[in-house]
Amino acid sequence: MQLTLLTPMLLLLTSIHALPKPDDATTSSDSIISSIDSTDHYPNQSQNPVVATVDLWKSGGCQPRICNHNFLVYLNGCSVVPKGCSTSAKITTGSDNCYYKIWTDDRCSSQQNVVTVRKEWGGIGQCEQPGPQIGSISAVCH
Repeated sequence: MQLTLLTPMLLLLTSIHALPKPDDATTSSDSIISSIDSTDHYPNQSQNPVVATVDLWKSGGCQPRICNHNFLVYLNGCSVVPKGCSTSAKITTGSDNCYYKIWTDDRCSSQQNVVTVRKEWGGIGQCEQPGPQIGSISAVCH
């Protein structure tokens, strides 16, 4: 039981140490746009650090049982939520200076019913249900 509760914190701590140094980070909007327009659609998630964990529910209101515990959200990527486990979500851990978007499509692109969550806004730990179904979750950190 204790390992399960510590897993999100361990993931968070390892992801914080894996963030790029300011000299290594790119600020070019062209590189972000080209990665979205590429055939791969998003950067390789295995190369990006984990910046949040999310619990997902099949039912609305984050009730009654979690169907996907500690779903991983990667920096500057689009994490596609598994079908059938995508009605409501709660970001359980998140890195400072990051914002997370919960999307209704599986490409992190639909502007309809998108929800933005930030740790500074008190959104971590809050149940979110942006539409009939959650398709994907993205993260951007500054």
